[in-house]
Amino acid sequence: ELEMADVIVTFYGLGFDLKMLNSRLMYWGVQPLSPRLHVDLYRLGKRYFNTTRRNLETITKHLGIKGKNHVDIELWKEAKINGDKRAINYIVRHMVLDLEITEKLFLRLKSLIKSISLA
Repeated sequence: ELEMADVIVTFYGLGFDLKMLNSRLMYWGVQPLSPRLHVDLYRLGKRYFNTTRRNLETITKHLGIKGKNHVDIELWKEAKINGDKRAINYIVRHMVLDLEITEKLFLRLKSLIKSISLA
């Protein structure tokens, strides 16, 4: 799906997500994601917000965007080590919620975008 995208929008994707994804793809002998246009909302947050922290939770709370939740470390362990279906389903739901609030954040911040990088 990502290979078909014209632009990728993330929050801290350049600092974590793309590195994680590409390292795992290469580990499994799959080509890493080819470079494409990328908007990292973390960079906009860092530039335009003077909040105590500049993570997704703090910036979305500041803008009144609800929905950020957290995954207990024990659920991550259950999913990874034991393949626990309940834990995996919870984590997938968490990821979907993060995508939804990232989309809402993008819609709020898009007017601040001055350039789009190739990543």
